[in-house]
Amino acid sequence: VGKTLKDEIMQLLNSTKFEDEINAKLNNYVENIEKKLDGEYYYDSTKQNKKYLKNTDLFYTILDTYFKIRVLNKGKKTDGTSKKIGELSAGEKRQALLDLLYAFLTDGQEREKYTIIGIDEPENSLQANLCYEQFEKLKEISKNYQVLITTHWYGFLPTISEGVGHFLNKNKEDRIEFESYELYGYRSVVNKDLQENRRKLPHDYQLKSMNDLVQSIFYSIRKENPYNWLICEGLSEKIYFDFFFEEEIKNKKLKILPLGGQKSVISLYKYLALPITEMKDTPEFKGKIYCLIDTDDQISGSDIGDGTEALKIRRLLNEGQCGATKLACLNNMHHVKTEIENVLNPIIFKEVMQKLTNEQKYKINDELDLQKTHNTDFSASFNNYYINEFFAENDGENKIKFARKYIEILKSKTDIDDYIPNWVKEIKNFYR
Repeated sequence: VGKTLKDEIMQLLNSTKFEDEINAKLNNYVENIEKKLDGEYYYDSTKQNKKYLKNTDLFYTILDTYFKIRVLNKGKKTDGTSKKIGELSAGEKRQALLDLLYAFLTDGQEREKYTIIGIDEPENSLQANLCYEQFEKLKEISKNYQVLITTHWYGFLPTISEGVGHFLNKNKEDRIEFESYELYGYRSVVNKDLQENRRKLPHDYQLKSMNDLVQSIFYSIRKENPYNWLICEGLSEKIYFDFFFEEEIKNKKLKILPLGGQKSVISLYKYLALPITEMKDTPEFKGKIYCLIDTDDQISGSDIGDGTEALKIRRLLNEGQCGATKLACLNNMHHVKTEIENVLNPIIFKEVMQKLTNEQKYKINDELDLQKTHNTDFSASFNNYYINEFFAENDGENKIKFARKYIEILKSKTDIDDYIPNWVKEIKNFYR
């Protein structure tokens, strides 16, 4: 119960001297009973330091009694179709539990005690679209309270970006093992670990997690208050996009989801494309999905066209020394190798490299003209052929380090908008 509510009721109890008057009357009553028992029986406190009622006891009794005479109902009072909680199905009761927790624990009130929420399988007996909403409520509750859940539903993973996920599995000796992942960019890390054979996740992990993910995203863009999605390859992209699309994340419920590689992004797009294309002429989709990949040496997904109003996939492409970065369709035959680091602002790029390394081979000597910052195909003009080596070092961790430093320096600029690439602004327009 909120500390404010308790303070208000306690203030009322204190103001009427309930504690003194009730204890006096009860003590008098008990003494009379003991006299009639001729000393053969007597009342004594079961607790050494507690012989009298306190106002706090009265508060909890009042609260208990107040909610005992009230039954929670699902539905509106006015339409005559409401049901008592006891009449609901198992799934509806589970939903009601979380709705009630959400209402009680997100009211902004200060709590007197620590609160830990533990729930076993919150998705049980619920349809996929309701599962999504349940986990969204849990995410909101977890901003102020510790939440522990067990689940078989992988669909929660894209909605949660803070916390830790533990994947449980039995080994050959029938002992329980679990792999732990930070949920920020977990897919990128998991896919990398799987490729390097470091982990032994359940054999159906890839298929089940993709299916649950597709369902989760599909239902989320059909909600009355929908989500939007930006699907990218890796964790470094997410670091940039969390800042570039800060406004959309806040005001348009945009989710940035790294999938751990181009192949996974294209697969997700294809899974989503079939149902969305079939329903493209209906007003079902209120949210939008944008998938973004790099341009590799070899073209992938060349059979994929323009997409729909609700679903697009594009690849970053630098075609020439002086041309701005394009967001190219996958069936565009140009394939100059282009990664996220090749399409950033060159002035900040240079500052970041100066901060991160003193090695001479990574030094950028070029004088950069502010007027030419829209030439985002800048890596070749640096005349430094070792920069890609820098990003390959430390098992790719330099990409993450670079991204964090890039955003740190960008935030320090007074004219931030001048340093945001045009291709970012083009994606922003998609969500408008």
